[in-house]
Amino acid sequence: MPCRRRARVSGSKAPRSGGSCCRAGRISPLWPGREHAQRLHANLATGQDAAISLRNFIKSVLGTRTDKLFRYGMKPRCNYRKRSKAPVPGFELSM
Repeated sequence: MPCRRRARVSGSKAPRSGGSCCRAGRISPLWPGREHAQRLHANLATGQDAAISLRNFIKSVLGTRTDKLFRYGMKPRCNYRKRSKAPVPGFELSM
């Protein structure tokens, strides 16, 4: 099976003469291939899911509004005040 990798000799565009650039018909580690990329993306997705789960666990233990979240590189939720709605002119209630 011929190698899919283009082998070049010291900067020239001519392919190497004789034999394959890969051992035993395998693609070299420098040329990862589709299977390696799929495994890499799957592992990255698994790691991201684990990070999200860990963040959610820490927030559930400490609370979402505590300043202790700064230790773990997370921002606490702000204490938002509910605004009192100003009455619309002309619709005030008179009692």
